[in-house]
Amino acid sequence: MVVVAAAASRTREGAFLPELDAHLVSLTELLMEYGHQMIRLRADAPAEGAPGYGVIAVRAMIRLSLAAGPMSMGDLATALSVSPARATQIVDALERAGHIERHRSESDRRVWQIQLKPDPTGHVLEEEFGRPMAALRAAWDEVPAGCRDAVLNFVATLVAGMRTADDEEP
Repeated sequence: MVVVAAAASRTREGAFLPELDAHLVSLTELLMEYGHQMIRLRADAPAEGAPGYGVIAVRAMIRLSLAAGPMSMGDLATALSVSPARATQIVDALERAGHIERHRSESDRRVWQIQLKPDPTGHVLEEEFGRPMAALRAAWDEVPAGCRDAVLNFVATLVAGMRTADDEEP
């Protein structure tokens, strides 16, 4: 299902970014709404007074679940495109929630290794983050198989462009 904002097809003299077509405006609005919904995860606390999980915590859990073994704090920070200090905050919250464990590397005691705790049910990610992951899966299932590489390339280019824009900010 493609949603195109009807108002987006109209441009007026002096309009903000008048060269954007209706599809690009609709895509922008949808991506911003998706971002807003993901940010709302921060407010969705599992229990009264407990911390909510933000997008970055979801990404950390996914990265750790896909890792072949423990990840260093530095590798996790790099994978999430965050500072080591921010990675530590994320790991602290996930550790307090009982989802991960960390220990010193045997080969280099300066390095902390992080991994998911064993999950007897096998459903921690699904239980904690099921709503956004289910929405993502449902949307991905709507993308024809022959178009998936193009979608991934588009999003990767968009993210890379945003990172570049952030790096150029004064």
